[in-house]
Amino acid sequence: MASVKITESANLEKILAELPIALRGKALKAIVKKSVAPTAKEMRRRAPVETPNLNRPQDKPLKKTIITKIKEYRQGGMVMAIVGPSHQEGRHGHLLEAGHKIVPRGQAKGGTSNRGGNQVGEVDAKPWMAPAVDTTQKAVDTITIRAIVEKLKAKGG
Repeated sequence: MASVKITESANLEKILAELPIALRGKALKAIVKKSVAPTAKEMRRRAPVETPNLNRPQDKPLKKTIITKIKEYRQGGMVMAIVGPSHQEGRHGHLLEAGHKIVPRGQAKGGTSNRGGNQVGEVDAKPWMAPAVDTTQKAVDTITIRAIVEKLKAKGG
């Protein structure tokens, strides 16, 4: 097995490209899940506090919908983490992040929205997901590198 020298200041992408095959797969998925935990925590902290929707009382507050999903692409040997609101319960998170048009339901066709309603206003963007990722990126890289070093030491690399 080739030896891999890892320092905290090393380029994470280079380290991941040089990882021994033994560390890929389930081990790498566990490392990635652990390393993105600070991002999920920061997203929950930054999630906007919303007024409850009286039409949908079953909706959870946005900060309670933040999940981490780990995807593994075996052919490319790539593991990816997705951190953000769950699809069903937090489906409106992107609207708060990027802003949106206000188009009331039930309006006549021929308006300005892609469904034909008339736009009556806009909601300004209030980014909360992107800043959470930006502020935790260095911590995520550091945790990832440390976890890889621990796994390599455990495997005798």
